[in-house]
Amino acid sequence: MNRLGCQFLLLLVHVLATNGVALAEDLVVAPAEAPMYRLSNLRMESDQFGRSVLAVDYKLTRESKTGSHRARISGKTNGGELNVMGFGGLEKSGTARIRIHMMFGGGNDFEVYFVTDAMHSTKYLVSNIVRLGNPGTRSKARSLTEKEKESIARAKLRATPPASLPEGYVAVDQSTALVPGMSVKAGWYGEWKDAEVISFKVAGAVVLKYDGQSQLESHPREKWIAVDPDVASRATSDPSQFQASVRALPESTAIIPDGAVLLDDDAKLLPGTPLLLNEHGSRWHDVFVIDTQGDKVNLRYKNYSASWDKLHPRNKLVITKDVLSQLDGSDQDAAKKKFAANLVSEKRVASRSAFPTKESNRSEIRRKQYRIDIEIPKGSQLVPDDLAIEKGTALAGCWANKWRPITALYENGDGACTFIGMIIQTLGNAT
Repeated sequence: MNRLGCQFLLLLVHVLATNGVALAEDLVVAPAEAPMYRLSNLRMESDQFGRSVLAVDYKLTRESKTGSHRARISGKTNGGELNVMGFGGLEKSGTARIRIHMMFGGGNDFEVYFVTDAMHSTKYLVSNIVRLGNPGTRSKARSLTEKEKESIARAKLRATPPASLPEGYVAVDQSTALVPGMSVKAGWYGEWKDAEVISFKVAGAVVLKYDGQSQLESHPREKWIAVDPDVASRATSDPSQFQASVRALPESTAIIPDGAVLLDDDAKLLPGTPLLLNEHGSRWHDVFVIDTQGDKVNLRYKNYSASWDKLHPRNKLVITKDVLSQLDGSDQDAAKKKFAANLVSEKRVASRSAFPTKESNRSEIRRKQYRIDIEIPKGSQLVPDDLAIEKGTALAGCWANKWRPITALYENGDGACTFIGMIIQTLGNAT
């Protein structure tokens, strides 16, 4: 589907298509270790070019006790949620100025507050709430549920190394010989757990596979890893006796799938050659080669339109041995034809029967694209690849780790779609 921005849409017939009401932020009461700010004098200003600027004065009234809470601006209008982009951070006091790039139905009605990340899509409210005009129902912060409290406590425990060494083990430091495949004990929710060394990162972290866990973890050497002195001695005298049970992509916790190998720098690739890409974390993406450009490969994501095409370094890619055999096979014409088919898009069909349309008098603002990286809500589905989006269709887009309500305006001749939404950008802080 060659449609700019359409790949990140969801069909939310029962949630969003009814009346287009914006989804409110999930705000929770900030813990005692979080910072706190006092906001005042929310107002509209004009910059030197006569463009509208939303300004608010702020002052830090409580320091963060952990240093891990980074506050940022958030809020809403009566037409939807405010999403602040490009904010460089808050000082102890000053004025935050926000340039409004696009609005739908917001007018001069705003509600502004500061937040920090809590868990999942929730945000800690770390300021009072200030309003200008009538942006709708005043936002409120709720208390954490018992389940959320347990999850936060468990996350803190997971980030804490054990207090003392296990019996019979010695601490690993920067001089300790560690080799892939050797057994160690590593911190696991404040306790020690059997683990295996898999690989190393340039920054000094060790990639580990804990017993009974399918995914890899990464920890610093010191405080987090302990080793049996006998195993450490054998690793020094004869490291070849150890062999890792899995292979990891360099500088990553992604396990290389069975039957796949790292993509060589000099590997010859045909258009449409299937590869596996690791962008971050442990997840692999199915991708197809468009062309090669120096030490990078131009790739198309499987089930995504050409608007997502992107260059990636070869060290983030692996290739299956089966595909390699086809690339090196005697029937190159057959391989070219087979792989080229991976880049051919299917013809779109009408969408009138797929979901109801709804006329909208909101004006066009801008176009943008974001790929889905969060869970799809229950009762929703991805927009089919061959679906022609109709004007007025209410959908949701994955943006900034949250589903945002948007409405289709029209489809361009090149297959791109335009939607309505809001983005604002901070101009900086005057202390």
